[in-house]
Amino acid sequence: MTDSRPIVALLGNRKGRPKWVMNMHLTEDIEGKMELDMANDHIIMPYAFWDSDNIGFGAKGVIDETLHNGVVCARYKKLDIVVKIAEGKKNIDLIRARGKFDEYYPPRGSE
Repeated sequence: MTDSRPIVALLGNRKGRPKWVMNMHLTEDIEGKMELDMANDHIIMPYAFWDSDNIGFGAKGVIDETLHNGVVCARYKKLDIVVKIAEGKKNIDLIRARGKFDEYYPPRGSE
C-alpha cells in the first residue's frame, strides 16, 4: 500500500475520531504480509501484519460455525494495543501487546 488515505477516510467518517487518526495520511512505506487458509468450512489466518514508520496493524485467528477466536494488534508510534477475542469475549492489553500478538497461534478449526 502506498497511500493510506482510504483507511483514513474510512476511520474519518466515524464520530469522535482521535486526531492521530486524521494524521495517518502522513504515513509512508506501508509493508505487510498475510497468510490465509480456507478449508472444511474454516477460515484460518495464521498471520497478517501491515507496518510502517508510524502505524502497524496485525490480526491472527480462526472463524468457523462454532468458533470465532483471535487477536488484533495495533500500533501508533510507540503505543501498542492487543485485543484478544475468545468465545465471544474480548480482552484488551496494553502491556507487552506486540509480544502477546506474536505468541498467539490460532486454533485449527473446532479444536
